[in-house]
Amino acid sequence: MEEWTSARAGELHDLARGAFPAEHLTRADLERCCWDDPGVVLALAGGEGAVSAVLRSWGDYRVGYLKLLAVSAAARRRGLGRGLLEAAETWLFDQGAVEIRMGGSIPFYLWPGIDFRWTPALCLAESAGYRPGSVMVNMACSTTLHGVKVPEGVAIRRAVIAEDSAGALTLAADQWPMWVSELQRGIDLGTAFVAAEEDRGGIVGFACHSVNRAAWVGPMATDQARQRRGVGAALLSGLCRDLADAGYREAEIGWVGPLRFYAKTAGAEVSRVFWELVKPKP
Repeated sequence: MEEWTSARAGELHDLARGAFPAEHLTRADLERCCWDDPGVVLALAGGEGAVSAVLRSWGDYRVGYLKLLAVSAAARRRGLGRGLLEAAETWLFDQGAVEIRMGGSIPFYLWPGIDFRWTPALCLAESAGYRPGSVMVNMACSTTLHGVKVPEGVAIRRAVIAEDSAGALTLAADQWPMWVSELQRGIDLGTAFVAAEEDRGGIVGFACHSVNRAAWVGPMATDQARQRRGVGAALLSGLCRDLADAGYREAEIGWVGPLRFYAKTAGAEVSRVFWELVKPKP
């Protein structure tokens, strides 16, 4: 077993593409989630498989997260996945984790949990002592949601002005502090939009795409005092136009809540269901 630095991102990308061909993971997705968010990437000496893990501290409570475990198709059914899992668990427990979760790892993650359709992964988790936890869903919608009417007195624009970015971060810190890091990354990547009051310049909403995964929507929020006035719909429309201009026909809304807003506004439908699997420290 060896530790990979970001210099091996190309190799991890090749492994991930082979293990998850339908996911369309980009090299940038993996670099941002596996290395820009400090953790560890452990790999087999021959490069046949790798695992990414990170430790999060919630106050004094330390939780380990498994972000990615990939084994090449030619090397499967030889116990290599189990070996990678055990190596990641050892690293996380040695770092002080009191439990380990598969997927998740807010604010930077590749999946909310384990996809219900991934039977081999679920069987591996079950055999290793993981127990089912929360259930999360993604939704998908067409990027043709253009031209939604913007509420009077509000402007939707990309967060490129320092005042807009600062206002959005302040709003997030006040009402959704768990999204500040994701929003900051969206601003840095140029994929964050804001809803600004034209008369006072205050920020009343924000929305991002492609923060963790290309074409994934989130985080997105409207000032709680200004909800149900069309701000969220206008922001989502702006995101969809930006994604359509980039060549994406569909947007995936990660870790959704509430469902009704996206279903009503964009005709979004639940596209994936994930299980959070948890293992306490022995």
